[in-house]
Amino acid sequence: MQPIRFWWTHLRAPLALFVVLAAILATTPLDVTIARDVFFNAAHSRWIGDGNWMINEVLHTGGRWGIRVLVALVLAFWIGTWVEPRWRPLRRPAAYFLISALLSMGIVGLLKTLTNVDCPWDLAPFGGRFPYIELFGDRPDALRAAH
Repeated sequence: MQPIRFWWTHLRAPLALFVVLAAILATTPLDVTIARDVFFNAAHSRWIGDGNWMINEVLHTGGRWGIRVLVALVLAFWIGTWVEPRWRPLRRPAAYFLISALLSMGIVGLLKTLTNVDCPWDLAPFGGRFPYIELFGDRPDALRAAH
């Protein structure tokens, strides 16, 4: 398969899905609805799993480190494809994974910096201190910058 064709074949579906979902989530309150209905226990005014070691430490903190370790291992494997001839057919899929993972982490970090949107647990509807302001809504100057 030609290199450009490989990348386009594997990029178009995730890119289209991302654009559609981003547009829906940016223009509707669907993200808040999902957060409230799936992840928030309104009866106790707390997030499901709040204070749970497994969720906080293993999934949240450990998950971040797990992804970093996985990316480092795949990077080492990709480098190994230049040394071990039997691994050469896996060079492009390894590169695809690396680029996808790094772009995902980079885009999330960039969006956290640029969007000025509070984390859900900081929002008043979920027991936090700050009002919910839509992505493209006008954030009052009196509020601190969100991340």
